[in-house]
Amino acid sequence: MEVLTKSHQIRPVMHFLRRNGGWFRPKAAGYTDEIGEAGIFTAAEVLDYMKAEGVEAVTVHSMKNDIRRQAEEALAKASKLFELALHL
Repeated sequence: MEVLTKSHQIRPVMHFLRRNGGWFRPKAAGYTDEIGEAGIFTAAEVLDYMKAEGVEAVTVHSMKNDIRRQAEEALAKASKLFELALHL
């Protein structure tokens, strides 16, 4: 995972924002522990939010392995739920 701080140059790519271990939700409307519920922010938005203390930007690309793992886990869980639903 590539974590950027205020001293880094922000690249023109999409980012997640994190503060105190929680990911910003879309439009920075609260926090979540789930990357799938996190907002995705432009470089311009990142620069604005990083004015606040403790905010870190993480490139979406650098999270690809975590995103894939979580997607696979969610798919497996959904498949199991559909299988159980067939027996109701």
